[in-house]
Amino acid sequence: MATFLTSCLRSVPAVRHASRRSVRCDFRKIFKRPILMLTLVLLVGGFWFVYQRRDHKIGSYSRWQPAATSRQGTTAKYFVRARDQEIYMYSAVTNRHHPVNNAINIIITTLSASRASLQCCVVLDGKTLYVTPAETFFRYSTSDVAFIANILEFFSDGHLYRARQYSCSLPDIGHSAEYVTLTSSLCSPDIRDYLKILHPPPVPGGLALCAKIAYNGGLDPEKFIEWVEVQRLLGVDKILIFDLGNPENLTRVFRYYQNQGILDVQPYELPGYPENRTIWGAATATDQFHHDESMAVLECNQRMSGYTFVMSHDVDEFIIPRQDVTLKQFFQ
Repeated sequence: MATFLTSCLRSVPAVRHASRRSVRCDFRKIFKRPILMLTLVLLVGGFWFVYQRRDHKIGSYSRWQPAATSRQGTTAKYFVRARDQEIYMYSAVTNRHHPVNNAINIIITTLSASRASLQCCVVLDGKTLYVTPAETFFRYSTSDVAFIANILEFFSDGHLYRARQYSCSLPDIGHSAEYVTLTSSLCSPDIRDYLKILHPPPVPGGLALCAKIAYNGGLDPEKFIEWVEVQRLLGVDKILIFDLGNPENLTRVFRYYQNQGILDVQPYELPGYPENRTIWGAATATDQFHHDESMAVLECNQRMSGYTFVMSHDVDEFIIPRQDVTLKQFFQ
């Protein structure tokens, strides 16, 4: 098998001296033999992986010297805007397993209009700065096929804020990762450009529910109460919902369930431009709507990563097992 593949590859430089038919017949032998075909796919995949990783750089350490600097103005309250790129960072959450096992992986959830190569600036122990390349951890796209998603992004509106997560991986050698930011140039010395890193506690056997975004009075308080109580009966331990400008009669219900310990509420906004955009009405027909909504789901999955089970659906939906079991038993 290896000899056959080697002979095929060696014949490539001599293509111009051979007939097209003879070369084509040689490669047909590969496609007629499943083992040879699989071997060829693995070889090509291996070379591609090495090619993709060729520029990977090991992070560097330096002394952290914080200093206040002048900053570009922003109206965002709950996002931190990257200093030199059109990126709004919402949260940074550690993940011990993905994408690198047994490392400190920091997953930064953003709305990003940047296409630049980025690096992570991580403050360790309040005195050390660790700099390492930022990798794309997950990005929302209307296509699940990677190369199609790349094409759609390349030709998309440059003003589109995409729901995207970046990963910053560093060795787990006893440092405490405290703050992080993204940049395409030098790391900022101003702590206001950084996100505080969250470290979700493990909740073995726990079930968390990401309830997406509640916005501007679009949720009826009584129906929300009914929905939460059903989730409790189904065995849900924690619900996370994002609050986008809700009225007092609904936020009172939020506070009640927060005091009960079953509900966490995260404030939400839609930063960048166009200003004062929404996620209801005509806005639901835009590409930006899908990114604004999906960012909350991506963020919740990381924030709730300490739970054994994490699911996501709207506040008018229920997952009801057909058998007489709880959701935890169903997922197991």
